Amino acid sequence: MQPKPAFGIEDTHRILDQFQANIRGSSEGLGWSSVFASIQRERPYDGKLHALSDSLMVLHRGGPVNITYTVDGKPVVRHIPKGGVFFLPGGHECDVALHASLDSTHIYLRSDLFADEENAARSLVGGLAPILGERDAVLESLATAIGDTIIEASGIVAVRRSDRKGDRKSFYRDQLSQAGLRVRKAKVSTDESADGARTRLCGS
Repeated sequence: MQPKPAFGIEDTHRILDQFQANIRGSSEGLGWSSVFASIQRERPYDGKLHALSDSLMVLHRGGPVNITYTVDGKPVVRHIPKGGVFFLPGGHECDVALHASLDSTHIYLRSDLFADEENAARSLVGGLAPILGERDAVLESLATAIGDTIIEASGIVAVRRSDRKGDRKSFYRDQLSQAGLRVRKAKVSTDESADGARTRLCGS
């Protein structure tokens, strides 16, 4: 079986580059195949997250901060505290207006992480709704762990350039990330509401 290609910054929205965020560390160059993550201080901006096949999760490492999201043409203004989570499932687009500087962790998740265990050809991501800055203890813990890995790995890239033993470390980190995300995926639940069934990521 051919190894999966690395998940690089070119596979993301590139919105951090577009609005000149101060990127302090990322998984670029670590060989991760299912996750791309970065830690940065974002400047205020007004931009568009176009639809990708992969999903995006953003952890607010600072705050509170005001953000205006526009989903399906409907603007939603949120005052988001530290620890708030934004989740944009694959196939969705969203306009985002960040009204102040923000320390954040961005985590992109390959679509195959959401494959149905019983039917690999079917993806569970199609039934997920965006999360607009809500607190979620499990997602916050997962994003924090991945962010801490990026911080720890800040010196690993240099090691890998001169010592191929670093490849083994990046492999183990990628597998740990995948394992955590698959546990998280298993926690998908379905809520019945007056508007019909809506599937979301739950925190319990």
